[in-house]
Amino acid sequence: MSFFELSHKFSIPSTESFQLHSHNNYEIVYFFQGDVDYVVEGAVYPLSPHDMILVRPFEMHRAFHKTNKLYERTVINIERSFFEKYNCEAYADIFNRRSGGTKNIIYSSSVKKSGIDDCFKRLSEYTNDFSNTNTPVSAAVLTEILYLLNDIDASGSPMVNRVQQVISYINSHFTEDITLSSLAARFFISGAHLARIFKSATGYTVSEYVNIKRLTNAVLLYKNGVSWGSAADSCGFKDYASFYRAFCRRFSCSPRDYFQNAAR
Repeated sequence: MSFFELSHKFSIPSTESFQLHSHNNYEIVYFFQGDVDYVVEGAVYPLSPHDMILVRPFEMHRAFHKTNKLYERTVINIERSFFEKYNCEAYADIFNRRSGGTKNIIYSSSVKKSGIDDCFKRLSEYTNDFSNTNTPVSAAVLTEILYLLNDIDASGSPMVNRVQQVISYINSHFTEDITLSSLAARFFISGAHLARIFKSATGYTVSEYVNIKRLTNAVLLYKNGVSWGSAADSCGFKDYASFYRAFCRRFSCSPRDYFQNAAR
C-alpha cells in the first residue's frame, strides 16, 4: 500500500468538469499548461507553467478555465497516514501552517531553484510514468518533495476579492444561520449581484456552499467519534432531518452507508 496516488492528466476544459470541491487528502497540483486561475477558498491564483498549488483536507478548491486551452498537470493525492507511515509528520506543515485560502501557491522560480521539478522527473521514471506508486523509491522521492516544499516560503499572495471575503466569513460562521440576504447586508452588496459573482467563482449558490462546509465538517466529526446526530447539530443544521436530506443530496447515500461505500 503506497498511501498516495499520482497521475499526469490532460483535459479539455469545461465548466462542468472542474466544479468547486474538497477531499480528505492532501493534494499537490503541478501545473504545466493551460489558461487557468486556481481558486482555493475564494482566493484566486493565476497559474504559469511549473507553478504548484498545495491544498489541504477539506479546503474548497477548483480550476477556473478562462479559455478551452489544453489543461496539463500532475496531481499527487497524499493520505494523512502517509506522514506517520514514513516518519515525516513535520512535512505536513507546508499544508497546515496557514489559514484556509492563503499561501497555496509555490511559484515556478522556487520550484526550479529548489530542485522539485527534477524530483518529479525522477518520480515519473521510478513509477513507470506514474503507473505504479507502490514502491519504496517512489515514497522516498515524495518524501524528498515534501522536505523541499517545507524549505520554501509559500508566500503567494492571492488576488483578494469580495467573494473571498464572503467565503472567509462563511468558513468562520457556517454553524450560524447564514443566508444570501444576511451576507449581502453584511458586505454592503445587492443580493442579486452577490448571488451572481458567488456562483461564477465557486460553481455553487451560497446555500449550497454553506451546506458543503457543514457536511464536510460533520464527516470529520463523525470520523473522530461524534455521532451523526451530534455532528449535525454542531455544524449548524436545524434538525437531523434537514441534515439527512442535505447529506443524501451531496453524497448520494445515507450517513449510515457513507463509510461502507467509501471502503468498497
